[in-house]
Amino acid sequence: MSHFHIKTPFGYRPVSEFSYGGEVRPPLPADASDEEAIAHLWLRSNVAGVQRERWFHSSGTRRWYTLVRDTRSNIVLAQPGEEYQEGSA
Repeated sequence: MSHFHIKTPFGYRPVSEFSYGGEVRPPLPADASDEEAIAHLWLRSNVAGVQRERWFHSSGTRRWYTLVRDTRSNIVLAQPGEEYQEGSA
């Protein structure tokens, strides 16, 4: 796995300081069935490509950060706080 850095208020930090929190998904509807709730909690898309992700800075700020990353190359396309335009990769 190639290494990358994530932007924090204190500068760019190596991904080794973070814990992966998974892909960003829309909230579960209030009227979701049990099967939908189970799928929402446990099943991941595991895409080979661009996805929004959450990372927890477990060895530093203890904050969650959202970024956009291409899972095929580990290239970060948008750091926390940056906008990502689909198709700009």
